[in-house]
Amino acid sequence: MTNSVIKTQPSPLKTVQFWGLVINYAVGYLFLYPRIASIITLMIDPNAVVIHPAVALIVYAWTLGVTLFLGWPILKESIQHCPPFYKMIGNILFAFVMLYIVNAAGSIVASLLSGTQQSANQTEIILTFQQQPLMTLFLTVVFAPLVEELVFRGALYRHIRSKFGFIPSALISGLCFGMIHVYSSLLAGNFSDLWYLITYAGLGMVFCYAYEENDTIIAPITLHALNNGLAALLLIIADFL
Repeated sequence: MTNSVIKTQPSPLKTVQFWGLVINYAVGYLFLYPRIASIITLMIDPNAVVIHPAVALIVYAWTLGVTLFLGWPILKESIQHCPPFYKMIGNILFAFVMLYIVNAAGSIVASLLSGTQQSANQTEIILTFQQQPLMTLFLTVVFAPLVEELVFRGALYRHIRSKFGFIPSALISGLCFGMIHVYSSLLAGNFSDLWYLITYAGLGMVFCYAYEENDTIIAPITLHALNNGLAALLLIIADFL
């Protein structure tokens, strides 16, 4: 798109909003908030081994609320420049096919190289879904698409894209997106899970493509929700079989 705001205009985020989004997610959600939640949970139940559902919900609500508040300029701009949905649907469906191919190919390669059937992140999602299906459905279909797209595409990709071309911008954003899906395994010493960085980074690059081609963050949010929603639907079907 020759008139794309992504290519021709700087990010509408102020510096404090950009860093606020990054810090709230990378420092808060990934490290600080879980530790605070653990302390509160143990205060409620000293014998607890998992974070109390109510405490977890507060963490998710806080993270989502802060993200939406800080990322509002991106959402506002995207709503203003969002083309009619019927004009986006073809591109979103094409990106969805790309997403499926990248996911399938990346997973096969990562599985062969790591010697595992799936990433630790995916295993954790499946286990959590079996224990708390409604919470997991909310996290995968609503929370993750909104929060991760605003952070990794709306903030990070958009910031880099104002200085570089699509490929390096999408690659950096994709690698950062991939790293947050495998970092917990690396901290636990499970370095074989690093191969799944290939898969998640590839998915992140496809989300960047959806943002770039449609000129609105609504596109990758929709694509992300569709991808996670289909995965959740397959889990539900498998649970009934």
